[in-house]
Amino acid sequence: MKIKHILSSQLGFRYILDDLDLASSFSKQMLYDSSIKLTTKEISAGYEQLGDFFTKYVSKGSFTHTIKALHRILSSLRDIRGTLAKLAQGSVLDDIELFEIKNLLITNEETKTILEETLIGIKNFELENLADLLGLLDPEKSGTNSFYIYEAYSIELAGIRSRLKENRFSAELSYQASLIENRIRRELSKKISLRQESLCLSLNSLASLDIIIAKAGQISRLGLSIPSISKHKSSYHGLFNPEIKELLMKEGKIYQKTDIEFETLTPLLMTGANMGGKTLTLRNIGLSQYLFQCGFGIPADSATIAPVSEVLISMGDMQNIYRGLSSFAAEMEILNMILTASKSGKKLLALIDEPARSTNPSEGTALVKALISTLAKPNVTAIISTHYNVSDAPCKRIRVTGFDKGKMNYAFVDVDGASVPHEAINTARSLGVDNDWLDLAEKMIENN
Repeated sequence: MKIKHILSSQLGFRYILDDLDLASSFSKQMLYDSSIKLTTKEISAGYEQLGDFFTKYVSKGSFTHTIKALHRILSSLRDIRGTLAKLAQGSVLDDIELFEIKNLLITNEETKTILEETLIGIKNFELENLADLLGLLDPEKSGTNSFYIYEAYSIELAGIRSRLKENRFSAELSYQASLIENRIRRELSKKISLRQESLCLSLNSLASLDIIIAKAGQISRLGLSIPSISKHKSSYHGLFNPEIKELLMKEGKIYQKTDIEFETLTPLLMTGANMGGKTLTLRNIGLSQYLFQCGFGIPADSATIAPVSEVLISMGDMQNIYRGLSSFAAEMEILNMILTASKSGKKLLALIDEPARSTNPSEGTALVKALISTLAKPNVTAIISTHYNVSDAPCKRIRVTGFDKGKMNYAFVDVDGASVPHEAINTARSLGVDNDWLDLAEKMIENN
C-alpha cells in the first residue's frame, strides 16, 4: 500500500501531510508514491536516519540558517523522471530537457557544498558527485540556472554566429548553425546518458533529504516523538491528536493526553462515558500506526509500537444509501472483512468502535463477546470500544475515568469484570440538557 492510498482514511493522516513543510512539489509526489514500510528493518533504518538528523541539527535550533538555506535550494527540485527515462532510451535531449538536467546538477552541487561546509552528516545518506557533468552543461562556468548551446562548445559555431550577427537573414548560415547545434545536442546526450543512473540517484536523494528535513521540522513544531520498535506490544505515553490539539489551543483550551498499551492475542476492550474520548483514542492509535510505518514523528510524549501488515477500521456511521445498505448491514460487511483477514495469518491492527451498536442489547452483547473471542489470535491486535456489559471474554479491560470533581477526565484506568459506567445522564447535564427530563430519567433508574 502506498501513502496516497491512506489519505482518505478517517484518521487525520491528511492533516499531517498538509502540515509537512516540503520545499519541492516533487518531494511531496515522491512521498505520496512511497510504500508503507512493513518490516522492522525498514522502519528501524528510517527512524535511525530521521532521529539522528533531528537530534543533531533540529532539536537544539543551532542549524536553523543552514536548514533554511537547504530548503531554498531544494525548492528548485523538479520532477524530471521523464527526461531521465528518455536518456535511458538513448534519445537526443532538446534544450529544455538539457536545462532540466543542468538544474538538477546545480541543485545537487549546491546542496552537497552546504552539507560539506556545515559538516552536516546524515546517516546512510550521500549525494552523488556530479561536478564533471555540471561542467559539461556549463562550459563557460557562469553558474546561471539556464541552458543553450554555448559557443564554447564549438569554434566553428562561434564563427557562424558572429557572421549571422552581420547577416541575420542568411538561410545558409542559419542552416549550418542548426546542424552544429544538433550535433552538439547528440554528443551531450550521449555523454550524459552514461551517468543516467547517477542522475536518478541524485534526484531521489535530494527529494529524500527534503522529506527528512520536513519530517524533523514537524517533530519540533508539533511536539512529536521518535518511537521505539516492538514485536508484539504497543504502548503510548502522552498520546494526543495534533489536529484537535491545535483547535483546542485556538480556543484557549488544553488537550488532555492519554496513556494506553495493548498487544497481540489479548484484545483490549474500552468502555466509558459518552464524549469520553474512546473514538478519538481509536483514531489516534490508527493515525500513529500509519505514521510509524511511514516514518513520521509520533503524536505522543513517547511510544513503543509493533509493526503490522494492515490497519483495519470499523468506525463511525457507515450507512451507504446508494448501495441500499443500513448502518447495521454496512457495519457487518466491514466486520466480516476484518474477521476474514484475521484468518490470513497476517499481522493486523483492528480498531472497532461500538460494534453492533444499532441492534438490541441482548444480541449486541453476544455479538461483541463473540467478536472479542474470535479476534483473540496471535497475529491480531484488536481494540474494541463498547457500551455493552460484556462478561467472560478473553480481553484486557480499560475505561475512561469519566467525570471527576465536576470535570471530564479522559485518562484510562484498568478495570475488572463486565460492568460499564453509567454516566450518560451526567454527560447530558454537562451539556445543559433539560433538567426535568434528566431528573425523571434518574428516578426511573432508581425505581428499577
